[in-house]
Amino acid sequence: MIHEISDYLFQIIDVSTFVAAISLCLIAFAYWLVRVMTDSILLSVTYTPIMLLGGLAANDFFNKHFIVVIQQDSDSNTVLNIAVGMLIALVVMLILTRVVYAVSEAKARARRTPTAAELN
Repeated sequence: MIHEISDYLFQIIDVSTFVAAISLCLIAFAYWLVRVMTDSILLSVTYTPIMLLGGLAANDFFNKHFIVVIQQDSDSNTVLNIAVGMLIALVVMLILTRVVYAVSEAKARARRTPTAAELN
């Protein structure tokens, strides 16, 4: 199981120069966008590698299963494949962040001791 996972990761990381350049440009823009919207370096640094892997995995998936987004142009297909994968990864990360935030808020409310005004 571990060998299959590592083989898949090596396979999606083994990309052409064009795919690497497009991935780096899109991930730099995504990092900047998350950084500007959240004012958090930690979220930006956390989201960046997940979105990069999502983009590369989507590109690999679409190419393996011959899913064509635009008919004739393979370069445009590559850009859109990576962008779709990054968006899917971003949505998943946002949902996970929201769940973790809700769980931590529930734990904080459960640990908080009631004040005198709440007891009366």
